[in-house]
Amino acid sequence: MDLGDLKDVDELREIQLGKCKCFVHKEHRWVLSIIYHAQGRGLLPRPCTLVMFDAHHDSKRPACMERIRRIRAAGITFDELVSLCKDSLSPLDDDWVMAGMELGLISDAVIFAGADLPAMEVPRRFTDHVGDVHRIELAALPGRELQYQGRLSDVARKKCLSELWSILGWRHAPADGFAFAQKTGQILLDFDLDCFVVHWKEYYFPWPDEVFCNEFYRVSDYSSTKGWSGKRFLDGLVHRAAVVTVAMEPNHCGGEDKAQIILGKVGRFLFSD
Repeated sequence: MDLGDLKDVDELREIQLGKCKCFVHKEHRWVLSIIYHAQGRGLLPRPCTLVMFDAHHDSKRPACMERIRRIRAAGITFDELVSLCKDSLSPLDDDWVMAGMELGLISDAVIFAGADLPAMEVPRRFTDHVGDVHRIELAALPGRELQYQGRLSDVARKKCLSELWSILGWRHAPADGFAFAQKTGQILLDFDLDCFVVHWKEYYFPWPDEVFCNEFYRVSDYSSTKGWSGKRFLDGLVHRAAVVTVAMEPNHCGGEDKAQIILGKVGRFLFSD
């Protein structure tokens, strides 16, 4: 089995996004197979940094830890990883981040959430079963975090925010303000389309254009991040990314048709088509 088999299993398709490879697929947990493939071909380091846009943190403790231990001890294969995603990881796609860390595929993660997430559910730092330490940082969408006292702008909290900034390669110089480190090809930039959904009762609504504009095109006037917008910040992440992945997640978007609408809006507003 190879990556081509995921076309049937997970509706995988590959496109080129500038210098980055971009994989669009259906269910979020299958991204572990894409990560393994990209690392095997030298596109991503192993383990890699994950930067994710999602409505959920997907960082629950996997119930299948015994199997994960066996896979890592024996050496991961693509077939075994596909089987793990199919048979053992949660069909709710809520445990794959920590599973990827336990397998040695993911080092640290920053999760930009399109909804309010209970931070206490997620350990900011944990040690996996082989003794490696991982960090998981939660944040609001970048446009909000670039504003006054945001997690991307608050120099007064530089010490407690230093781990988040170091994972992102986000640096502050007193004379020049904030900028990204120059390293490229270091991260997996991942999107779950349910990040861009308004969920009310049993209804799901794709973000109106107004919300995309406000969340990504509003320019910060705060002193330390003046001139930055969520879109400019995202462009910096794309520049640092080796691979971009997009999970359609139609069950969390209100169905296939709405997921396609969101994908079109993401292409238009976040990636300029």
